[in-house]
Amino acid sequence: MAVLTRRDGKTVVEELTATEVEKLIKEHEEKEKEAEAK
Repeated sequence: MAVLTRRDGKTVVEELTATEVEKLIKEHEEKEKEAEAK
């Protein structure tokens, strides 16, 4: 998985490791659970 970011006016592609992807997924799932609880 990759992420596009802007640095010094240029678009940079950053490849994420499997660990980083898993962390992002976990954070997203936690936010969804919080939103459902409201």
